[in-house]
Amino acid sequence: MIKTKCMSIRKVAALAFVFYLILYYSLLGHYMQSDPDMSVLLSNLFSHAGNLISVILIFVALQAMDKLKRSAWVIFLLGATFNMIGDLVWSIYELIFHIEVPTPSLCDVFYLSASVCYLVALILYIRNEQTTNVILTGFDILITMVVSTTVIFKYVMLPIWADSSTILMEKLVSLAYPIFDLGYLGGLFSLFFLCTFSPRINRTNLLIGISFIFWFIADMIFAIRESSIYVSEGFIDPLWPAGCLVLAIAALNYNEIEIEPVENRNQQERNIVREHIQYLFPYISVSFIIIMISLQYVKKDPLITGTAITVLLIIGRQIFSLMENKRLIRELKVLNSKNEEQANTDFLTGIFNRRYIDSLLESFVKKEDQTEMMKISMMLIDVDYYKQINDELGHHAGDRVLQGISELIKSSIRTMDTVGRFGGDEFIIILPDTERESAEMVAKRIIGIIDRQEFMVKDKMIKVTLSIGCVCWSGEKSSFNPEYVVAAADKALYQAKEGGRDQYVITEAGNYIR
Repeated sequence: MIKTKCMSIRKVAALAFVFYLILYYSLLGHYMQSDPDMSVLLSNLFSHAGNLISVILIFVALQAMDKLKRSAWVIFLLGATFNMIGDLVWSIYELIFHIEVPTPSLCDVFYLSASVCYLVALILYIRNEQTTNVILTGFDILITMVVSTTVIFKYVMLPIWADSSTILMEKLVSLAYPIFDLGYLGGLFSLFFLCTFSPRINRTNLLIGISFIFWFIADMIFAIRESSIYVSEGFIDPLWPAGCLVLAIAALNYNEIEIEPVENRNQQERNIVREHIQYLFPYISVSFIIIMISLQYVKKDPLITGTAITVLLIIGRQIFSLMENKRLIRELKVLNSKNEEQANTDFLTGIFNRRYIDSLLESFVKKEDQTEMMKISMMLIDVDYYKQINDELGHHAGDRVLQGISELIKSSIRTMDTVGRFGGDEFIIILPDTERESAEMVAKRIIGIIDRQEFMVKDKMIKVTLSIGCVCWSGEKSSFNPEYVVAAADKALYQAKEGGRDQYVITEAGNYIR
């Protein structure tokens, strides 16, 4: 119920965010020249509104989160709260005392506290995500971070430190913001390189990344401005509350029910594009800084310029080789997937074969927590008088009947259930987490669908019936014996056939200790 409410709020919040930015910038643009005092007032009011709404939305989203997922978002909420308090103190300076906010000030305490919270929360968030190729990815992150740090250090931090008009404390506070921004960049690169690409997580990562980009841009502009005094009315003002609002939308999005995507051609192409961007990013970063160096020394030393061009050509060759290797790896994965699918699929009906069913049943035994309780139902299904169909109409007719029945059975079960061909004219259905009442409903549904169905064979419509033996088992995983449960289902199937066919028999199997 709460998750559904979060999804509804998220849609409204996304639309409201766009309207908020348009209105904020429109009013700022209108009053900045004509009435600066009104511009300052509106900037403060809009910032407070954005911050307050962000805190409320993140709090609402937290109520729907699992306990294991909440830790990072609780700290995100704390950071948003600190940011809101910092803006309130800023407004007290500007609107009540009518003085320019000094550097450093009490506002900086709350703003920097918010930055600390955001970084800690981002680390916790990334830690909870699945990571792969950590060593190689670590090098990619380090390369990109060194490039970004070099650029920010040269063009932002050094000018701040070299400014003789400011005292040491002002310099330290001013430098703290770009230092935290470097942390933001590190977190963004980690999100981009390390975290999973499932649709829900990827969308949440994107939103978190956008919020940090808003703050990063605002802080950079704030740090390189010429004046040491800042007054609320500038065009960077909306970026800080905008970042908070996007973070709140990310929190709401995190509660969205994850649906396993259908892997279609468009989705595969998008995954390939994302993969290309991911591993090309560090090479692009290195190329950028090499170009900057070569432009600076192009007239001073041709040797440096020639070396830079050579390195760029080597990087281009490496990129081409990487793309070719990735293409070959993708083709190999597709081939292996097809081979595995063929090995586990019955060639006639297209459902799972006996090999896969046996391995699936054994996987229940091998699960780690053997003391955990488990409920499972299993059905063996036999086509009544199947030999008679083969004898009178031929094996091709029998094959057509099996294909039709397998399709009807697949349409009658849940996605979490598994159907396979057990051998000859026998099918098996595995129903995890299913008790007797639910299993009986499935058996009735299958019997009813087949009874109402006719199969076209050699221009002739024929009807078939099924006999079903079902066994329901519950107990600790350590006591689950697949052979014993299959034998119990086979015994129930025999009873159904002996009782006149076109029916089901359900039994319950007790624990069998091997």
